[in-house]
Amino acid sequence: MSKSDVSRLKRYLRPLSMGVLFGAIICMCLLAVMALVMSIGDIPQGWVFMLASIAFWLGGLAGGFFCACLSKERGLLLGLCCGLILSAICLLASLTMGEPNWGGAAIARFVAMLFACALGGVLGVNRRKKVR
Repeated sequence: MSKSDVSRLKRYLRPLSMGVLFGAIICMCLLAVMALVMSIGDIPQGWVFMLASIAFWLGGLAGGFFCACLSKERGLLLGLCCGLILSAICLLASLTMGEPNWGGAAIARFVAMLFACALGGVLGVNRRKKVR
């Protein structure tokens, strides 16, 4: 690899890794809050999947937004990459918890994560800058 290719890779790898880390932290915090709410209150079992999906979606949105804010360019592409990595992390986490669900719900969660990260990436690149 030439020196310009390495610098280009570093320019996109740092925001991508920071966005994935931030998105995973947001997702874990939301899941912890939702677990606390579920332990205190009486939430129907049918809502658990929906609440987990919302937490994944918001974590993906935050990760894509943060990634695009750091890079200041190519928000859609970096958001999609962030979504792929976050989806792989969620898949690995679900594999450790027992039998994975490979049905339509897992595909819907994967697509929602990709969409949320891409949307966050586009919003992060196109946010208004403060005029000084």
